[in-house]
Amino acid sequence: MWVAVAVAVIGLPLTAVAQQLSAPEQRIVQLINQARVAQGLGPLTLTPELNAAAKAHAQDMATKGYMEHTAPNGSTPQSRAIGAGYGAPANSAWLVLEVISARQTAEAAANWLLSDRLHRGVLLRGYWREMGAAYVEGGPYGQFWVVEFGCRPTCCRSRPSRPRAVV
Repeated sequence: MWVAVAVAVIGLPLTAVAQQLSAPEQRIVQLINQARVAQGLGPLTLTPELNAAAKAHAQDMATKGYMEHTAPNGSTPQSRAIGAGYGAPANSAWLVLEVISARQTAEAAANWLLSDRLHRGVLLRGYWREMGAAYVEGGPYGQFWVVEFGCRPTCCRSRPSRPRAVV
């Protein structure tokens, strides 16, 4: 059914990488891509590296009981993505970012992320080309959603010199 929805909503078949995600992870990817398409932006492609970085961070937060972009060991979205094999240059702050939510469903997580001005601006940046998503149950909030956004230099259109806020 999700394949039909993906083709109908954003005109893309479910990729082999997306098929490796759980149903909740597939759903948040679908919701983010729907929001992007509704704003005239292209849908994002899933990468196994960003999926792995997102999953590892979600599991770490659930296990250690925190909800932060910087982990207790000092790792950042950028360093975790590079550690998972995502070829983004070090110290390029706009090439890997993440959003985190502890809402109970993919719909609630996506709605919160899209209603918060700062997070909406991250989700709807025009230069993103790739993403990875993770959903992990557990921890002090009951569940964690982590979505990593990336744009490797080999796949980006030229970036704006300054990120534009989308409200």
